[in-house]
Amino acid sequence: MDNLDAFHDGAFEGLLVSETTVQLFLSTYEKERFVLVAEGVVALTASGLQLGNIILDVEERTSNEITVRDIYEVFSYGGVPNGEKRSEQALLMAQKEGLSLIAVNPSYGGSCLLLAKATKLLRFGELAEPLVSVRAVESRNRDTHQNE
Repeated sequence: MDNLDAFHDGAFEGLLVSETTVQLFLSTYEKERFVLVAEGVVALTASGLQLGNIILDVEERTSNEITVRDIYEVFSYGGVPNGEKRSEQALLMAQKEGLSLIAVNPSYGGSCLLLAKATKLLRFGELAEPLVSVRAVESRNRDTHQNE
């Protein structure tokens, strides 16, 4: 995914969830707006959202980089009987399916963790529909490059 370091001190403006697609609305410190589109989302947790959410960092972890602790948090297994064991099983599933973890970590305000099959970072202007498919954008980009 593109350079996620650019979001340090930027804003986590919100999120939109529709079935297994999640859009995270992010902006850089320079006010450039982006949408991180995640498809095939199997787990999502977000908390602390308020006006003026400031991003510390945005991280993407591949299936090989995800930890048991990440899984424990994204599935909210705290206080769940056998939460540690469930986390270990879910980690094996995430690795087998090649899932990625996205973490939006705050300096102030809201945070978000999600586990998904596919992610793509788009400039806000590339978002033609309220919910856009990663595959549709890739197809549109492919068609544009073929016509050049």
